[in-house]
Amino acid sequence: MGNYYYEDGAKHYDHHKEVTVNINSTTDARSILREILADDIEDIDYEVVGDEGKVAEQSATMESERPAANNSGGGRKPESLFSDESKTDEWAKIFTAFLNKHNKTGHQKINSQCDNYINKAMVAFLLYWKRTGLITIGEGNYKGRPCFKFLTEKCGKESEISIETYNSFFINCMKNTEYTDKCKGLCVEDFINEYRVNTKINSI
Repeated sequence: MGNYYYEDGAKHYDHHKEVTVNINSTTDARSILREILADDIEDIDYEVVGDEGKVAEQSATMESERPAANNSGGGRKPESLFSDESKTDEWAKIFTAFLNKHNKTGHQKINSQCDNYINKAMVAFLLYWKRTGLITIGEGNYKGRPCFKFLTEKCGKESEISIETYNSFFINCMKNTEYTDKCKGLCVEDFINEYRVNTKINSI
């Protein structure tokens, strides 16, 4: 910005301003400058520093990484079969012992096959837990994610499929009454009663 002098000594003031602003988005430039310089916005040349496409990409990344708002003040609670960690660990021992004794099919990994003995055993145990009131599940509200976490994190089973694939597979299994009736025939309750006697555990 400069001043110009005329022959009679009068001064002319040049009110034109040049401003360089480093911002995240070109769409914000005019609004930000308006707040800073009020009504002089129309007299301003502004330049956006940086690659606009890169800035937009960085903004989108930051937005996606921002935690989702939650009315309770925290994120979604992790899904689990039992609220008590020690009870979950105890049932993992029982489930693993059941597989070691009865799994004659050779299935050692989780997959989306109905004849996989691990899958059938998981359904059988879940139905037992529900029937005996150990867990509360609304009819038709079965989820596979807690079962997947139980099998992989607590029982140490490897999986050939993702948790989401297992979740969809498990929900479909629970809707098939013919399949669930077959799983009930695995004599889970008899094994659990025998386990209680042999280990003298009455807390489960």
